[in-house]
Formats: sequence, C-alpha cells, structure tokens
Amino acid sequence: MAFTPMTWLDRAVQHAKRYMIKSNGGSAKNLIPPFNEGWTLHENTRMRQANFVGKVSGSTAVNPHITKASSTSSVLLAPSVFSYELATAETNRLSTLDGNLYTTTSLINGSIVQNLFSFNLIEHVIRNYGVGVFGSAITTAERVAWLKANISKLTYNWYGFGSGPAGNKAYFSRWLHTSASWQAMSNHASGTVSKLTHTETSSASISGNQLIGNDGFFHFLAYADASNGTIASTINTDFVELEIYMKEGSVPQDDYTLTLNATAATQASILDVSCLPNQQYAFNNSVNTGVTNIRTLDSNKSIISSKFSYTGVSAKTFTTESNAAYIRIEVSNVAAGNFNFANLQLELGSVATPWAPMERYEITQSPGIVTQAGTPINAANMNRLETGLQAAAGIADIAFDKVNTKILAANTNPNTVTANGKYDLTSNSANMPPAIGNRIYLEVTGYFDGQYTRQIAYEFFANRVWTRTQDGGLGWTTWTQISNETITLPQNTNLNTITEDGKYFTYNSVNAPMTGVSGYLTVSRYNDVTGYCAQQFTEWGTPMVWSRVCVNGYWSTWTPLHKTYITPSDTVILSAPTERASTGTIKSFRVKHPGIYRLKGEMRVSSGSSGFDLRFGANNAGNLTADQVPGASTSSTSYVAFSLDFVAIENGMFIVYVSGASSLYVRNVTLCGTEVFDNPNAASVLTN
Repeated sequence: MAFTPMTWLDRAVQHAKRYMIKSNGGSAKNLIPPFNEGWTLHENTRMRQANFVGKVSGSTAVNPHITKASSTSSVLLAPSVFSYELATAETNRLSTLDGNLYTTTSLINGSIVQNLFSFNLIEHVIRNYGVGVFGSAITTAERVAWLKANISKLTYNWYGFGSGPAGNKAYFSRWLHTSASWQAMSNHASGTVSKLTHTETSSASISGNQLIGNDGFFHFLAYADASNGTIASTINTDFVELEIYMKEGSVPQDDYTLTLNATAATQASILDVSCLPNQQYAFNNSVNTGVTNIRTLDSNKSIISSKFSYTGVSAKTFTTESNAAYIRIEVSNVAAGNFNFANLQLELGSVATPWAPMERYEITQSPGIVTQAGTPINAANMNRLETGLQAAAGIADIAFDKVNTKILAANTNPNTVTANGKYDLTSNSANMPPAIGNRIYLEVTGYFDGQYTRQIAYEFFANRVWTRTQDGGLGWTTWTQISNETITLPQNTNLNTITEDGKYFTYNSVNAPMTGVSGYLTVSRYNDVTGYCAQQFTEWGTPMVWSRVCVNGYWSTWTPLHKTYITPSDTVILSAPTERASTGTIKSFRVKHPGIYRLKGEMRVSSGSSGFDLRFGANNAGNLTADQVPGASTSSTSYVAFSLDFVAIENGMFIVYVSGASSLYVRNVTLCGTEVFDNPNAASVLTN
C-alpha cells in the first residue's frame, strides 16, 4: 500500500469514528432492570381513571369529558339529543365521593330524569400518555381504530341513588353505537349512595363498533323511574368514574418509576432475578408508597422464604439459602389508591450503596468514515480530518464529563463539598437547597486556593436552579433560586408542607381550600425563616382565589378573596319538603350570598277559601320590612306549583308570609340558584 505522512493518522481517525460504544451511565452493581424490561406488571399500572375533576362547563381545555342532564323526556334520550350541560359548580359535585350530591328531579307526569356521562377516550389517551402513542394514526377514524385495538378493559362506576313512584330505584345503562340504543346493565333499590358498576372485557364489544363511537366517545347513563305527576322522578349522583385499561406494550412505561392505580388490595408487579446461593444481598429504593416484598425462590420458582415486607424507603440486607435460585421483588399495595415506586436497586454485598440504573451499552456505527489509507494531503481531506478529530474530541468530552461526575455518600453536608467538580448528591442536610426529594446535581468552582467557592445546584425532580457562594471566612450565603418554573405537585400533596418560595400547580391536594380541585399555588416565605410564609391559591378555570398564612408553624384558615353571587336556576340550595298550613310566617330561609334566587314549591287553599298572596322580605323581629316582593296566589284546593325569582341585596333572613285570614298550605318548597364569582346581576331588573 502507498505510504504518506498522512496514512497513520488517517487510519486512526477512521477506526475511531467507525464504531461508538455508548453507556447509559448506569452501574454494573444494580441487578434490577428498568420496569419496562423483564417485569410482569399488573394491569392497573396501565390503567388511568377518567372523571370530572377540574371540569369547566362548556370547555374541554382542562377536562375533555362531558356530563349532561334531562328532566322532561318520557324516554331515554340518545347522547346527541341531550341539550343541558351541567354548570361548573354542578359538575364539581361529581368529582369526589364525598356525599355532595348533584340532584335531578321532575314532577312532570311520565318524565324520566336522566344523567348522561360522556368520556372522550382519544383525549384521555393523549393527556395521560402523550400524542406519540398513536404513532402514524392522525385522523379521528385512525385513532378510534387504535383505541379499539389497544384498550383491554373498561370499568364504569356510578355512585348515587334514585327514587320514583315505585320507591327507591336507580338504573345504569350504556350506549350501544351499533343499535343506537341504551343497554341496561344494573340497578339498585338503595335509599343512600351506593355503587353501580360494570366491567367490559369482551374484545367484540371493545374492538367492534358497540362501545366506542366514531368520534371516540363512550357514554353511560344513570336514571330513575318516571314520575306519575304526584311523586317525583329523582336521581342523585355523588361520583362518576371510568377506568380505562390499556393492553401490555400499547403505552409507554417509565424506566425507573412505576405508578399503580389500585382498585383493590394486592395488585402486584413482579420481577424474578437470578441469584447465587448462600450470598449476601442489599436492597434499597427511593420511593415506596405501597408495599415492597422480597422473597427467595428455588429453581422451580417455589417460595423458600419471605425476607421483607415493608412500606417506605429503607435499605435491607439478607442472605440467600443454599437452594436459592431467584430473588423475587414484588411491589404491591394493601388497599385501593395511587401508589408509586422508584429507583429500586439490588446488589451483591452487605451494604446498600446509592442508586444507579442497571448498566446498559449500545454499540452504533458512526456516520461518515473519514478516508481510506493513502489518501493524499489536500485541503478537502484536511477538512475531513479536522471534522473527524472534532467529533472524537466531542465524544471524549462527554465521556470525561460522565466519568468525572462523582456520586457523594448519602446525607453529605454540601458545606463540605468545596473541591472543583460535578457531584450527584442526595442529602437530608439542613444546608441543602429546598429541592424536592432532596436530590441535586452540584457544580462547584473554587477560586484563590479555596478561599472563595461557588456552588450551583440543579434540582433533580424539578426544573429549578439554585446558587450560593462562600466568601473567605464569612461562611456560606443562603441559597438563591435563579429559575422560576411552575412545579407540578403530585396528587394528594399536603399543602401544609409546601413552604418554599415558588409557583406550583396542584391537583386534589390535602389542606386545599376546596376538595378535588386543581389550581395554582403561590408561596412567599418570610425572610427565609422556617415556619413563616403566605400561600395564595387560584382555582383552575374560575376566578376563585383564597389566601392564608403560616405563623410559627401554625396555619390560618383559608380566606376567600373573591365574592360569590347567585343567579336564578333550578339547582337546589335549600329544601323544606314538609307540608305547612298557617297564616303569617309559614317558611323561612337564611341566604348566604347576594344575588337573584328562585323560590319554588306547591300551594293550595282549603275548601271555600279565597286566594292569598305569597310575600317575601327580610325578617326583622318576626315582622316584614317595608321591602316586600309580590309573590303568588291561588284559589285551587289541589296543590299547584309556583316559581318566583327574587333579589337578595345582602345575606340575611327571608320569610314566606301569608297575609290573608285563612290558612295557606305549602309543601316541597325549595330555594334554588347557581353560584357564580362575578356579579352578573348588576343591571338586572326583577319582573313579576
């Protein structure tokens, strides 16, 4: 072969660029693979619930699902025929199983009250797993086909009760798109909140055209027996939820974090790891809100012994038996709820070391071989050589950077980390920045023989950065946050524990101003002093705002900064169903907010009596004030319905007052209205 001064270097660069071995930066000591490799995952790790939490009426931005109601039809309506969508305040009553009921009722003879629950499955998948799971499915029809191929199970749950002329009865049906009809699934005769549920696993029902419509919606219905004109048809709903299970491999699974949406106890995910007999092993994890079980198995995978069963984060050590062939890692639960597991590590030895993922290597061919040996020296080939050397140097820099990031011992005091370098630190030290999970990547730069030091901390579990300095013998400054990202808190976070300066988004948190709501939380900490801060909470989708303060560790109650008004509607606020007969005061109500209320009920007079006026006014020592609102009158001896809208300028007592000499009979009196958070009544004029 021809020889030139270029040959040896050309050949070296050629082979350096031909193949590249990439590591995931893991450790050979960890014997536990990612959750998406080798694990048998319970189906509830691929299940997410669809419900009406955070729903804003008329909008699909926060919650894409829709609930509607009807109280006038004598037949069960098709989903497309319903016209009334529940208001936001009404839908909020369905978002939590808490006894706060949404009630639909009707006295119209033959009317069937019915509540429709419609779930957008395409949006559900996008918001839980990302639009990328659909792959090349772009159109609605293509995505509906994907849903039918990848949903393994649907479980629909309704909590409530109903009543009608035949007594307590509630019914539960699902919409069949193939026959355009409702299919009855179950019913109950309870007079209190009870559960109706159905689970569908039939591939024909799911993958066919029965349950999932061409628009990607699934519908089910709760309803009561029809009214006979005397006894109302009534349906009461407390909570509604659809559980959507995906087939294995259809949706992405995070490598090192597992979420279990458990609907019952002991919904376990399992990994069997080959092991050595008579050998010490150490196990640890960073998140374990459920239960972790560790067992040893023989070569037939029969259980030899149970080593540990525990909740929380803890390092464990144990010794395998002489006939042990496998170690079984099982992450599970003892009750229904959401459980999380993260960063599991099993290693040889008697000491649990800081977590690192199981090491993985990828060998890839580098693009663009530089030249063949013997290439003559010219400008073009010199440019190629320069490109090759720059690429090799870049790869070397990346490798050097990874090798030189040092993992510090757990709970190291960052005040002692003053040598130039990059560090991975998990610590409960009081000198850490207020990072979620107490884990940071730390960059340290020293000047003038260590007299001056700068630290930059990159938060591991959130997109926040902190910095501080040490100036000679003056000690460390406080940590200063130099980024201002909004942090999404996990579900069920206790807001009493969120005391660091920052902006947060929270969902269904503990100690929030309302249960089951989503919103933005702003925290202002007083002069970096523990136990003193202020919180302001703004609900997602409405202008409702609350504030509170923490003084010396004690929280005040939430104080609303918004004002609530009432607009007229048929939503029941107060109810007085008992029949009364009297002259003078016959019913009384105390209203909480200003606005326009609707008073409804039934009235009659005794035989031979004339009609009477029904009047309303503020109660002042048992007497009507001068401000009276004309009411209604009747000469009927049978009950007739009345409905009246009246203005309450401020909160206070209102009475139903009979001014005639003879008794008036009233029953089924309800005070109705809908809460809103800006004043729509400022220009309202009451007409009778």
